[in-house]
Amino acid sequence: MPSGMRREVGDDGRVTDSAGTIVRASVGPSLTSGKRSDGFSWRLAAFYAAFFAFSGIAMPFFPAWLQAKELDARATGIVLAVPMFMRLISVPSVARLADRRSALRAALVLSAFGSAAAYLILSQMSGFVPILVAVSVASLATAPAMPLTDAYALKGLTQRGRAYGPVRVWGSVAFVVANFGAGFLIDRIAPVGIIWLLFGSLVLVAAAALMLRPIAQDRVSAEKADATAGKLLLSPGFWMVTGGASLIQASHAVYYGFSVLEYGNRL
Repeated sequence: MPSGMRREVGDDGRVTDSAGTIVRASVGPSLTSGKRSDGFSWRLAAFYAAFFAFSGIAMPFFPAWLQAKELDARATGIVLAVPMFMRLISVPSVARLADRRSALRAALVLSAFGSAAAYLILSQMSGFVPILVAVSVASLATAPAMPLTDAYALKGLTQRGRAYGPVRVWGSVAFVVANFGAGFLIDRIAPVGIIWLLFGSLVLVAAAALMLRPIAQDRVSAEKADATAGKLLLSPGFWMVTGGASLIQASHAVYYGFSVLEYGNRL
């Protein structure tokens, strides 16, 4: 471009020279058009961090709380298996409803507050059956959170021309920090108090959910989405990937559920 020729950035993100020639086209709404950013990325990063902080505490230490509530290994295994079963019910139904109504943010807010309320109730439970019922109810609220968050993130970040990785990484950072931090705290509190660490982290998740920004309504019709889902279910490749992922997750079940208990018993 000749020197002195002026560039302009349009509201649609396209960069043009003074002759009106497009110099660079944008794949999404421009974040440099003079409009202030709505903070979508950092709000989403905060939500990822809060949710993965909860996961970083729950994954290794929730079994220790079950043991503190005097559940034996058999009962603990059943309680830990229930969330996987409830996921089969809640994730498809909640995700489908949220997608059809373009209500991903609303679904995340309800999931976050429902999870916090469910764990508050769980904190008061004792005995195998009451704990099993409370964990089942809590799982209905917590299970959809991760797939809903990823769907919300991919749509919202794409609309803003932002990358997924730099935002999602804060979830991994928070998981590691929460894992180490909870380990230090649990050495100094009674194991039965672990539930309050979980409840506190879910309160942070709920607060972060309220900060999330709305995303533009999905223009893909429900009929087209249903047709795409139908084709996916008929694809052999889909079932191969699903089966492989399921086996990988199942192979971790005993490790996730009982490693902390086994380590504690050896001390």
